[in-house]
Amino acid sequence: MWGLALYVALKIPVPLWPQGFPVLGLASTAALFVSALAYAAERVGWGRAAGLAALAFGAGWGAELLGSHTGFPFGVYSYAGAPGPLVLGVPLIVPLGWFALTLAATRLAGGRPVLAGGLLALWDVGLEPLMTAQGFWRWSDPHPLWAGAPLQNFLGWWAVGGLIAWALTRLGSALFTRRPQDREGDFALAYPIETFFLPGGLVLVGRYVEAAVTLLAMGLGLGLARLVRRE
Repeated sequence: MWGLALYVALKIPVPLWPQGFPVLGLASTAALFVSALAYAAERVGWGRAAGLAALAFGAGWGAELLGSHTGFPFGVYSYAGAPGPLVLGVPLIVPLGWFALTLAATRLAGGRPVLAGGLLALWDVGLEPLMTAQGFWRWSDPHPLWAGAPLQNFLGWWAVGGLIAWALTRLGSALFTRRPQDREGDFALAYPIETFFLPGGLVLVGRYVEAAVTLLAMGLGLGLARLVRRE
């Protein structure tokens, strides 16, 4: 929870220092990663938590490296000119996010990988216009659907996110088992936090329509997760 609090605190200065978005974005994502790692370690131990983090980091990084060079599975894009630090051409913020965001989405989905992948795809509705506006990646796909990204991108997010979520549930099932001492929401709080901050970030860069669509998309994800968890 302290990691989540730091994650939020590092987002607050963005309106006062817009040029510092790359630094603040990396720092806040790193805080979220550490929070996810600590959450996992409390439930499965530090060794297995580190292994799960490495698996998700590696899978996310591998998918992005493949995607930026071949157009599969997300579509045609590149990281040319992306702010550093880079891991073989992929911004470090991206694979850090794949572990933390997938863990949060899978926790919110009650351990259902298919739903977790869908929640990540809805999350990416906001990430695409914000991160392209900040220069982290550039789309050149011939079939753009949203913010330069094709439908293939969102299907790719669903598939890659769902596969990482499936691996997390198989290798760390205790991460998604409710315990009496658990706070309501716990690490899954990262998703509603982003539902607030991601549209806000889009407003700051003048993407008002994208902000409204992101709020609706992620709000839909929250509502769907709540319905499914009640079943």
